[in-house]
Amino acid sequence: MMLEREFFRDPTLEEYLGGAFLIFGIVTLVLQVSGGIITYKGLEEKFYTFSPILLLLLYFLLHIGSAWLGSYLVVRRIRNTRIRLIRAGLLTGLAAYVVEALTTLLIVRAFPESLWALIGYLSGGCLGGYTVSFLTSRKAQEKPSEAE
Repeated sequence: MMLEREFFRDPTLEEYLGGAFLIFGIVTLVLQVSGGIITYKGLEEKFYTFSPILLLLLYFLLHIGSAWLGSYLVVRRIRNTRIRLIRAGLLTGLAAYVVEALTTLLIVRAFPESLWALIGYLSGGCLGGYTVSFLTSRKAQEKPSEAE
């Protein structure tokens, strides 16, 4: 017996854009602060010659982590099927990529890490949607046992 009426809905445009700007803000803040620390300490040349693969991996993980958090916060506001939750996370990650690409292309005029950012945003968006669907399915399984 269900007391409250459950309804399915997708995120609104405002929710998608809010998540996208949150994701982009986290990435930009971390990149700007770390870039400022590296150049201030005079470690720039040593840091980049140390391991470019490590830097690319950290850049990739930053995009995955921020997209995971942002899409999780967007997707947890809705109630829908697992596929639609994951799709909402993907769309949030894609929106964040569009925001970062437009901003970077307007300011820097180049976006050499574009593919890695796209893969990171989409992977993190999937993870955020899947996390919400996993947690909600787990809650649904625990509710009948609490009623007994």
